[in-house]
Amino acid sequence: MQTTPPNHPTPPAAQPGASWPTFRHDHRNTGLSVLPVRYTGDQPWTYPTGKGIFSTPVIDREGVIYVGSADHYFYSLGPDGALRWKFKTGEIIDSAAALPAHQPQGKPTVVVPSADGHLYCLDTTSGEPLWTYDGNEDLSEHFNNWFEGNVALGPDGTLYAGNTNFNYYALTPEGDLKWIYRTGSNAWSAAGITPEGTIIWGSCDTFIHGVSLQGKRRWRKRTLGFVAASAAVSREGPVYIGSFDSRLYALDPASGNTLWTYRTGDHIYSSAALLEEDERTRLILFGSADGSLYALTPEGELAWSYDTGAPIRSSPVIGPAPGEEDGWVVYFGSGIGKLYALNAETGRRRWSYDTTPEDPAAAVRNDLNGSPALSPTGILIGGEHGRICYLPYDYPLYHPDPRANLDPGEDLPEQAQSLYYVSPGGGLNLEPPPEISGSTVLSFRLLDREDGQTRSGRLTNAPLGTWRRKLVVNTEPELPLRWEVSPDGRHLHLIPEDFLDPGTRLKIHIQGDVYRGGLRIGNLKLGGRKTGAFADRFQFLVREDQAERFPLLSSTTDFPCLEWTRLAVPLPTMLPSLNQIGFDYLSWLIGPAAAEPPNQDGRGRLVCWAVGARRDQANRLQVDPDSDFIFPLAGEYRGSAYRLTC
Repeated sequence: MQTTPPNHPTPPAAQPGASWPTFRHDHRNTGLSVLPVRYTGDQPWTYPTGKGIFSTPVIDREGVIYVGSADHYFYSLGPDGALRWKFKTGEIIDSAAALPAHQPQGKPTVVVPSADGHLYCLDTTSGEPLWTYDGNEDLSEHFNNWFEGNVALGPDGTLYAGNTNFNYYALTPEGDLKWIYRTGSNAWSAAGITPEGTIIWGSCDTFIHGVSLQGKRRWRKRTLGFVAASAAVSREGPVYIGSFDSRLYALDPASGNTLWTYRTGDHIYSSAALLEEDERTRLILFGSADGSLYALTPEGELAWSYDTGAPIRSSPVIGPAPGEEDGWVVYFGSGIGKLYALNAETGRRRWSYDTTPEDPAAAVRNDLNGSPALSPTGILIGGEHGRICYLPYDYPLYHPDPRANLDPGEDLPEQAQSLYYVSPGGGLNLEPPPEISGSTVLSFRLLDREDGQTRSGRLTNAPLGTWRRKLVVNTEPELPLRWEVSPDGRHLHLIPEDFLDPGTRLKIHIQGDVYRGGLRIGNLKLGGRKTGAFADRFQFLVREDQAERFPLLSSTTDFPCLEWTRLAVPLPTMLPSLNQIGFDYLSWLIGPAAAEPPNQDGRGRLVCWAVGARRDQANRLQVDPDSDFIFPLAGEYRGSAYRLTC
């Protein structure tokens, strides 16, 4: 078993030699590791859990991996992906744990946050709890008290964690409460700590908070959006943190005053990583829901950007180039299941690797919302598909693999003012799928590219409404449909008002104008000038129906139902950023309350109930009689396709 080299500096208060002890690696949240790495000849692996993984793994000095899942379990995996133990909590785990140096009872520990309102200190050898902090007594008038703020370690061993009950907690290494700091909303952000002793984090109350080591306010900075990102603290002073108002902020740590901001094309969920050399920050790297990873200079100037074509909520991490090579590599996940490795100084792709599961049901849930962690031998990242994925350093460079891409550039065209199909998961597809469902909604994104750079083109210069004569949609055969332009002006949704006929080859022609500029207010733009036009054609084959009858029609021997596996629609991108993680704590079953038999065209109407569910000891999903979630759905079906509304 490979261990961390003794010359690898461990952050203060973290387990000595741990390669990735907290969400952002250290108490300044740099996301930077200096651990020397190389390809050792091992193979990729995945470990499946029961639900989505939205948290970052932490890795101890022996290469053992610790990660939580929305299936309520916290897992300990060996460096080869073998299960060592798992610990069940009372709710989902969607935030990163921490590996402290402090050893109660002389045992190495991991501190785990859970949405059941508890922080658990577990023995890393056995998974047995050594102490538990119960935050339920602080619930007061709030609906829940999930510990969703990743556990951060202060230099003195203090544990910091945010909660959805609007409180931020500081605990001693023994699990005793030091103080509670009250914010105005959920606290998802991990604390970054300055050398002078200011603790900085963001909150969904739109403020960035600067707090003393005693839990007293020093300053707070309002943004125009929620703040889910964690603060990255540079050695030389400035603090970097993104907001849902689409800006990255550089702040003075002493006062909270703004030094500069950089605006992206969509909200920022990702935390920044700092490329540091010679005790100075060279680059600030972060992702945006507009699909690009950005690298900025300490002065706030763009060094480079890389467009993945899908929202980035994963926080990038930086490590040395593997082997004898000089330089740095930045790793991050995207909304279409790809793990990227880019040259951190130039933005050129070293490789990318598609982690999307082959199972069609899981393939739609391939968003890598989780952030990577760097082990001695490879990269680990969790996804909405519920798998923890391990890829050895530079594996794609040594093994031909259809999942890998070694092209140094982006996957997007150099020049474009065109619409492209958007998958149900929210990713831009350069090639539309060969088949679509008979009950689908078709979504498209305007891609505005010039000289290899993504521009800010929109389908409309009036975000509260689009003139019908400015956008023309024709179909063959002619279909009754309505269309909508998203508020950001980049997406077009075509909503058929009836089922599509199986076997039909549907042709769609869309034409309109492209606008840039205008007055920006938050994530909306008013006005703007016309910079071009597009006329795009698409062709889809409507999938043949293989079912003999509608699957939810009741019989005399069983009661068929379906599991609702995704509650967050991918567009606008704000929705999955806010609720994709939280809604994964729910399990749902949908079954018919009443259904008409099919007519000669295979059609019928039905009424269904959606009810909360839970898994039994055999992992079978069953109706939960204690669930408060129940509501009716009404609609119609044809063949195996169905359309339901609340």
